[in-house]
Amino acid sequence: MRITLSLFTIIFFVFGIFVYGKSDSSYSIGSAMDKNGIVLGVSEEASNSDVDGNVESQNNFSPIIKDENLPPTRNASSSEYDLKTGKGVVLDCKSGSTIYDKNSTEKVAIASITKLATALVFLQKNVSLDSVYEVKKEDRVEGGLLHLRTGDLVTVKDLLNLSLISSDNMATMALVNASDLSSKEFVIEMNIFAKTNGLVDTNFIDAIGLEQNLSTALDVARLANLAFANETIAGIVSQEQYKFVTKNGREVIAKSTNILLDDKDDDGVKVVGGKTGFTNSAGYCFVGKFVDDKNKNIISVVLDESEKNSRFYQARNLAKWAYDNFTWNN
Repeated sequence: MRITLSLFTIIFFVFGIFVYGKSDSSYSIGSAMDKNGIVLGVSEEASNSDVDGNVESQNNFSPIIKDENLPPTRNASSSEYDLKTGKGVVLDCKSGSTIYDKNSTEKVAIASITKLATALVFLQKNVSLDSVYEVKKEDRVEGGLLHLRTGDLVTVKDLLNLSLISSDNMATMALVNASDLSSKEFVIEMNIFAKTNGLVDTNFIDAIGLEQNLSTALDVARLANLAFANETIAGIVSQEQYKFVTKNGREVIAKSTNILLDDKDDDGVKVVGGKTGFTNSAGYCFVGKFVDDKNKNIISVVLDESEKNSRFYQARNLAKWAYDNFTWNN
């Protein structure tokens, strides 16, 4: 009887080794398979086993997938945002995904937001920012607040700051002329830049934004994401004001048109840069880059707004809504 029991035990043991030993060595007994034998998941003991087959933990787990390009996911308890007027979009800077849009592909005039493209194209020319430029009569462009006078000797850095901070039209025209391209040639390069970077619904007629330059809220967000990722531009648009002295000895103070830079960071949401625009045909426009206390960056755009200050608060409220209603997985 004892001999029979022992023999049965040995046979059972050998049978067990034969059955489970045929499993692929990449998976443990804890692997789950479907009816066709395809592995559906691997238990924690399989993933945590060392080279000798020792198991570190018996707890099941769901692997955390991290990907820099994963878009934010909407929370189950999220609310809707009602942008009452204009066109708007919120873009996640890292993944490039859209997490809010209202008429975001409708073409509208974008006014001085144009100057972000102007700055990017100019910087591609690798003109020294320390080089000195003499302001000429042909640089004068009416409209908006002008800080320069004919004959002023200024650096290219001064021109770039005036163009992006105070949206100075004369400084922007001087910037174009400092590139050694004609105005027509410069605009051609702006349109090439737009198409090369996927801004397929954008068309520039001038480098300032006084003409009917057309784009969409989505293209503007993508343009801003490119511009604010540029270290030089990012440093400029983060300033509340810019002070300098011309080489002729005249002091100039330019204040930012972005009033959100004065905003207090009471709720963990902060604007780190932006660009405004306004013409009668474009209405009031704003694109801003925002960051929360977890260092998640988004672009918020409001175009064709009817009220001057509403564009800022709508863009900021959109950013706050995005942070409250989405979770970042990267």
